[in-house]
Amino acid sequence: MSITWGRPSTETGTGNGNKIEATFEAVKTALGRRPDVDRWRLTRTVTRERQLYLVRHDVEAERTILRENVAATLFVRNGDEVGSSSFEIKPGQEARVEGEIATAVRLAKANGYRDYPKIDAQPLPTVETVDPEIARNPQRGLERLREEVTGATSRPNVNLASAEFFVIHNESWMENSQGLEADFCGTRTTGEVVILGRDSQGREAEVQDLRYRRRIEDLDVSGWATELGTHAQDGARAEVMSSWSGPVVLRSNELDSFVRPIVGQLSGESKYRQMSSFEVGDPITEETIRGDRITIASDRTLPFGLSTSPCDGDGVPAARVAVVEDGRVRRFWSDARHAHYLGLKATGDWANLVIEPGSRSAASLTSGGDVLEVVKFSWFTPSQGTGDFASEMRFGYLHRGGRRIPVKGGAVTGNVYTGLSHAYFSRETDFIGDGLVPSRMRLEGMEIAGV
Repeated sequence: MSITWGRPSTETGTGNGNKIEATFEAVKTALGRRPDVDRWRLTRTVTRERQLYLVRHDVEAERTILRENVAATLFVRNGDEVGSSSFEIKPGQEARVEGEIATAVRLAKANGYRDYPKIDAQPLPTVETVDPEIARNPQRGLERLREEVTGATSRPNVNLASAEFFVIHNESWMENSQGLEADFCGTRTTGEVVILGRDSQGREAEVQDLRYRRRIEDLDVSGWATELGTHAQDGARAEVMSSWSGPVVLRSNELDSFVRPIVGQLSGESKYRQMSSFEVGDPITEETIRGDRITIASDRTLPFGLSTSPCDGDGVPAARVAVVEDGRVRRFWSDARHAHYLGLKATGDWANLVIEPGSRSAASLTSGGDVLEVVKFSWFTPSQGTGDFASEMRFGYLHRGGRRIPVKGGAVTGNVYTGLSHAYFSRETDFIGDGLVPSRMRLEGMEIAGV
């Protein structure tokens, strides 16, 4: 059975009885006595977290953590402007409420900006965000994660150096002064593993990776750790990449960073500040497109997405919003504030990334002459202004003549917008926690600065 948004607070509860609710009501009552507070938003949260630390296959430590707080954001009108400020209060700190509000009001008056209309309360969609296994039996969930990572690393020439797993259940409820009430409950699981691999000549290499998901099954520790073990073994015999030019294939884990300059350029804030040169209907690239045409969307309703919620902080209901369709700008995404400044309909803050798949198989994208497949960059941060990048490859494979040669080093250089003029996306997709994207993207005519 899945747990979903949209249930009234009497059904979900906060699980901590009267303490956190009493703190919540104390803040709410105090704000109601302040005529200088134009509007407010309150969120009460109880976080239950269990942590497991492994050294090799042995348990080094286990921890259980309970955190409780009420987060408040208030807005203060100052002439034609409005300013905002936030604070947090824990149960037992009710005596601090009046002072915290007074400080927040003073800070809000000092950071004013043009006012924008309140979002009226309206029905919110029901979206899945809670893993029942974490919510009901977190200890069993940790045991499952340990079993999976142990099984995946119990093979010749692969050793688990260490691992950390966290399972978290947030029971959260938001209210604002406009009458909006939203269930923000959700779960989260985190895994970090370090694996050592050895090749046939006894040389060793280490790989480390970190992954976030809402559900244990989406963490896919067994498949993830198995693949990392293979990368560690292959990394022990990896060749240093030489200077080269040709097609480069990026994996799904790098696609969010790749399109980040586009997402930034298509925000309402960028448009309002005149930092975006795009208009609705413009092509994403000025060059002739010779491959797949990209479609990009923000989806706050994506099942079990890390950025999934019933609404954003302003109360804009969750929705799927396409900003690029078939290689052209469809609309700008925008919070309520900048949408008002631009005369646009508010879409809400950016949420989970969705990139539509292509028609080719992932396997076909690494065929046809020499192809460099980047498994992981040391870092990958294209310029937010120009889209240029020059990023060092930590590990990858050079596909040549039916062989898959492990390689490392070398800087892949290019430009996001130019690259999309001749790009292909796989028909297979990967769920990456905060998005659903093609498992592979092939960029033609890339340059690699190596030795």
